[in-house]
Amino acid sequence: MAVKPKATTILARTSSALLSYVRSRVVPPQTSTLLYSISSNNDTSLFPEFIAHFNKNVAIGTLSHKLPSISHPYSCSLTTFESGDCTTFRSEIPGRAPISVGRWHLPTSSNPPRKQERTDDLEKILNSGGSFKDAWSDKTSKGDAQNAPLPLGLRNLSNVQSVVYLSENAHEGISASLDLHFPGVPKLGIIGSSTPFVTGRPFTLLQGTRAYSDGAVGIAICGYDHGPRYHLGYEGLQRISDPYTVTSATQNLVHTINGQNPARELISAISKHSSKQVDDISILGKEASFYLGVLDIEGKATKLYLITSGGPSRGTISMDGEEGPSVGSSIAFFHRPTEAGVHLPPPSSSRTSIEGLSTFIEDESDTIITPHGGFDEVFEISGRSIIPTENGLITSRGNENVWKCGVPGGWSALRW
Repeated sequence: MAVKPKATTILARTSSALLSYVRSRVVPPQTSTLLYSISSNNDTSLFPEFIAHFNKNVAIGTLSHKLPSISHPYSCSLTTFESGDCTTFRSEIPGRAPISVGRWHLPTSSNPPRKQERTDDLEKILNSGGSFKDAWSDKTSKGDAQNAPLPLGLRNLSNVQSVVYLSENAHEGISASLDLHFPGVPKLGIIGSSTPFVTGRPFTLLQGTRAYSDGAVGIAICGYDHGPRYHLGYEGLQRISDPYTVTSATQNLVHTINGQNPARELISAISKHSSKQVDDISILGKEASFYLGVLDIEGKATKLYLITSGGPSRGTISMDGEEGPSVGSSIAFFHRPTEAGVHLPPPSSSRTSIEGLSTFIEDESDTIITPHGGFDEVFEISGRSIIPTENGLITSRGNENVWKCGVPGGWSALRW
């Protein structure tokens, strides 16, 4: 019987205390494979020593955002797998290029061109505004999914039970590839912290002694009698409406709900919730964030979409991202006050948990995590590997395509 993975998150008052604790107390067996994160606010001169310690094993990792603790702001997390129960991989499958604004310019040495793995057909479809699923539809419709891009480390694997990956912001390529090749498998992707002023890289993804600015690194878990259970939740979120059914929608636009004007329904919900009359949606992103949430059969929010604009005259509301809820989906409106902090996912009875946590870009005022048990310089959260990110999570329970969750306080976990 395979030994279940072990997980921990360590927080410290100083980077040097954290490193000393890791060196003395975190010594995985040499036969282990590691998944780790180091908060990017640590002393940069100590990064090589952290990485060298973890690289005594086969290891992948990333520089992450800091956990919301003022007293112990420096952290790292670690999950230890038996090497025979998992496989690491590196992906260079390109994602969607960022939209350029302003004058065209040549790339500089700090932004080198990425290695290309796309075909001419893929380029044409993407450049014309199609999706990554569109780009491979001609292959998948013929049942020839094996011809679609897949990282070398993931080829010819069987019994894949879950995938965890650490990515740059342009994750669409690897995410679509994992959906295509492992359609029923839970997936947890974490976009690394933005590190241009830390390491000189937009993102810092680590595999062994190599550091990457783009693509992804990850681990496929495949050696257990039972795979991990998938969990998703949102802290600090308030539902402000009854359920509706989407009756007209295209891509990231919702045109009607219950046959009615969705912008007017949202304004009505905001007015009732705030006990003051709201005439338009100009407060979006100013006083609070409002979301459209897709509901499961129990009425709980599964996917959440940030509402970015809408007007009562035309009625259509738009959401952040390329896609939104499909026609027939049960939805409701949700509200997240700006004063709501970021809290850890609730504890569970699981012995091991890998958790991605969506945070604010700036959260210095949030003193959420406090030490217990008399620890002074360092304290440890055993059984939980918590990887925070200000750039969003990429998640799927396995019976859906992966989607990006950027809701502060949103979390996704794989638990054994």
